[in-house]
Order: sequence, then structure tokens, then C-alpha cells
Amino acid sequence: YQRRVHGVKGNTLEDNRELLNAKRKNERISAYKYLIKNLSEEYQNEFLENSSLTLFESIINSAKKGDVEEKTLALTLAAIIFVSVEADRVDELYENTSNIFTDLLKSSNDNLKSVAASVLSISTILAANTTSETLEKLSLLVFENIKSLHEQLGTKDHQPLVLILKSWAFLISNMNPKIVEEKFFVDNVNFLTTLLDDQNVQVRLTVAQTLVMLFEIVKENSDEEFNLEDYANVFDLDQLLDTLRQKNSKIELSVRRKFERIIEVLESNLEEGINQEFSGNFTQLKIENWSQFIQLEFFTELIGNGLVSHFSRNSTLKKFFGNQREIKSVDQHSLAKSKKKKEQERKKNRDNKIRNNY
Repeated sequence: YQRRVHGVKGNTLEDNRELLNAKRKNERISAYKYLIKNLSEEYQNEFLENSSLTLFESIINSAKKGDVEEKTLALTLAAIIFVSVEADRVDELYENTSNIFTDLLKSSNDNLKSVAASVLSISTILAANTTSETLEKLSLLVFENIKSLHEQLGTKDHQPLVLILKSWAFLISNMNPKIVEEKFFVDNVNFLTTLLDDQNVQVRLTVAQTLVMLFEIVKENSDEEFNLEDYANVFDLDQLLDTLRQKNSKIELSVRRKFERIIEVLESNLEEGINQEFSGNFTQLKIENWSQFIQLEFFTELIGNGLVSHFSRNSTLKKFFGNQREIKSVDQHSLAKSKKKKEQERKKNRDNKIRNNY
């Protein structure tokens, strides 16, 4: 079969699969971008069932021989494929690529390093033979990259740091809670609280959400009555709250509300749970805890609004979120147009009243 996507005449998924082996770099780059866009926007199970092994042959070749741009795109496509294929195929793909992708975590390029962390996180979690030791080792390796990346960023693009933070949080959200508390909580919380003062708002928000998840994991693993103030040797709760308030008081309203919600949760000693305000751009999506929210953030980073298509049929996502058939994407563009139209109508009504008064 030849699957045409978005009605582009003569330009199919199969065409672009073949172009990944083209001699010209610009053709390979174009093919990667096409496949990333179309495989993230729509769940293409039949195509991937027939093509994932062939695609990964090209991905491995690009990861070994391509330049930074090609390697980054190859790993981005690999992450989407790992999310999309069936469990038995994941194991085979993971076995053939884990060492290659791990080597790319050592890259001097920030974007490539962060994408390597992302694809390793999802593939390691999904692989059936992953041991707790493997997961711990990868989590430590990714966290060391967070530290080094933050130290050298300065005024550069912060998106790689945001992605690698989300990848690490995703790993932690899938780990045994006892291991998280015993091996990751103290040192990581100590460092993460310093990032709450970062100049980039997305870094601060990702860190704040990750901290709440860590606190919730420790709370749920505790046999005694939980109180955040009992962890004064790890972090100063009052100082943490003050930093969240002061650093985020003059930012965009929708983002500020997320920080305000996090502050409410912390002030309540985590008695206030997760709510639908944190379901991203999706309606009717049920999020039960902060670990699940972190997982949603990670998948959104990989697939975007294509999650709506994936949620209904993707067995991987069902492992994390259960059956969620009623979710819909919140079309931000439509919302903006609707808001603008209402403002125009209100202005028109005001003008009519003024004319009538005369």
C-alpha cells in the first residue's frame, strides 16, 4: 500500500523512508523532518509495523555517520518510533541502539545531548529486560548532564535543558519509590532547588513540577505521617516558596497560575492533589498524580498535539494512562480567534450604546 499523508501528491511515508538512504544530505534531512512531523501528528501503526526495522537501519547509520543536525533528527524520529511500536519490537530496537545512543549523550552539542537523553529514557523504560540497576545508572548519567548543561548555558537557548530535565523526571517517575527516596532524593532535591532561580521560566516551571513529583513519591512511600518541614536538612521550605513567589510574580498569567497552583500544593503539605489545570492542551484527560503528569509532559514534548491520535490506539500510552478515548486537543489558535471575536462583539455593543445615548 502507499499511504498518502495530508494529501501531498506523490509524497508518501514510504517515499520518505527510502529517502533516508539518499546520497544527498538535504534529501535525508527533508525525509527525517517529513517522517517526524507525520508520525508524531498521527498514529501510523500499520506503516511502522512494516517499516520500523528498515527505518532504524537508516537511523543507526545517521547516528554513526551523520553530522549533528542529521543525528539529532535521527534520534528524534527514533524516540517517536519507540513510543509507537508494539512491545516486542521495542526490545529488538533497543538492543541494537542503546550503546550508540548512550555514546551520543557525551556530545558537545546541547541539542543532540538532550535528544539522546530523551530517546534513551523512553526506550529504556519500555524495554522488557531493563533492570533497576540499568535504570539507576541511566538516571545518574542524565542528571550529570543536567548539571554540566546548566553550568555552561549562560544566555544560550534553554530548551535543551528543559528537555533533559523532563527526560530525567520521566525516568524517576517510573522507578521504584524506595530507590528514588534512598538514592536520588537528597542530592537531587538539593541541586534542583537552586534551579528555581534560573533566568528561564520554562526551566523554573519544569523544576518546580519535578520537585512536587519527588515530594509526592516520598510521601506515598512513607510509613509515618508526612510533613515537608521535616526535610529541613534537604531544603528550606519557606525559602523555596519565597523563591517561587518572587521569581514568578511578573510572568504570563497562564504560566503564573501554574506556579500559584504548585505553591498551593506545597503549602497544603501535598494534601492538595493534581488537578485538570495540569492536563496540558488536552480536555477530558484524567491525571491521577504528579508522576503521571510528568509522564504526560514528556510525551507531549515528543509528540505534541498528536497525542490525541495516539491516545485512542497507541498501546504504549495506555500502559501509562489507561484507556482515554474521549480526550480532545485544545486548539489554542481557535481559542484566540474566539476570544478576539468576543472582544470585537463587546466593543460593537459598547459603540452601539454610545450612539443610542446620543
